[in-house]
Amino acid sequence: MPEEISKKGHEVYGLDSQEYGKPKGFTFVRADILSSDLPFRKRMFDYIICLSTIEHIGLGYYGDKIESRGDRKALVSMSSLLKGKGRLLLTIPFAGNYSENEFQRIHTKKSFLNLIDNLFEIESEQYWTPLSKRKWISASGIDAEKTYKAYPESNNACFVLKKADE
Repeated sequence: MPEEISKKGHEVYGLDSQEYGKPKGFTFVRADILSSDLPFRKRMFDYIICLSTIEHIGLGYYGDKIESRGDRKALVSMSSLLKGKGRLLLTIPFAGNYSENEFQRIHTKKSFLNLIDNLFEIESEQYWTPLSKRKWISASGIDAEKTYKAYPESNNACFVLKKADE
């Protein structure tokens, strides 16, 4: 995705605690979003895209540091990096019951609202449920709280968030 966005003429940075490989057309920074010495200035970005990531931060599964409320701390960091009218596009696993294990957190609407409280407000939201492991369809938030045999673990949610202090 960063390579495709940079092809459109945007200045793009990628951040991950794991090595990316050879980035084409964008700047990759190997660092932990929870680090106090990120190489970015405050209010630097118009947009941050966080796909299938926040649910893992602070759990240690990928060799990152175990950090209580790592997901919330990461959102605090992202908020500080966004310009005043900046937006965060975020995807998470979503279900009717909150769960957490050593790999990921699966959010409900209530737990997600608690996670972003006083940091972000939801500007738009979309949900997907599985027809099969590889085929997902658009769904309502209510349908995304149900369990489906095709993928009983969770559904998916995508949120566009704006800073709460905007």
